[in-house]
Amino acid sequence: MQTFNIDQLNRVVIDYAYIELEALKRRNRRPSMLRMLSPIMYWIAIAGVLAPFLSVAAIVGSDDPTIELVGAFAGGALGCASILYFYVPWSQSEYRQWDPTASTLSVLTGVFSAVALALTFAGVPDADQPAILAAPVGVLLVVVIGTLVARYRGYSTEMPPRINVRDLSSDEMAVLLKSRRQGLVRLRGRGIITHAEFETFDEIPLSSQTGSEV
Repeated sequence: MQTFNIDQLNRVVIDYAYIELEALKRRNRRPSMLRMLSPIMYWIAIAGVLAPFLSVAAIVGSDDPTIELVGAFAGGALGCASILYFYVPWSQSEYRQWDPTASTLSVLTGVFSAVALALTFAGVPDADQPAILAAPVGVLLVVVIGTLVARYRGYSTEMPPRINVRDLSSDEMAVLLKSRRQGLVRLRGRGIITHAEFETFDEIPLSSQTGSEV
């Protein structure tokens, strides 16, 4: 039985370290308040996949035109913010890798937007201008399609520049070790490594053997 070699994972982390460090520089340029709110913003963005149904709930569940209008635009705005939260940093990267997680969230948001549009028109047949209520979700659907097309056409297959781990600061090394730890967590979840091996591999320096050749 072939055993897992941590140097293989080290090599992958180091090969794509440029992208991680590029993202770190962008985060460090943000105002301190945005950096503090970043973890919360991430989960809000994840929840934004359900934003189209916020619009539907406000429209179908209320007879107050003001609540309908505010709910429709709030749902559309939250959905667009969610999509752009993942898309904008990706678009700013010089070596844009295909992001299956963000793309899946976009597809789900697009499907939910299409369903929300159908429910909106079906739920308010007597409204004077149902198109106005449906417009925010329609805009969200356009944003979803536009970013998906941009992701497909704009992702890079070119390998990023190599980095030398000996030149990294402690903060930069911490980012790469976190990335490697995430890889180890996935391997542990798939049963490729045991919990004991996870602890051992997590303590091994990133610059071990193959990494030190960079």
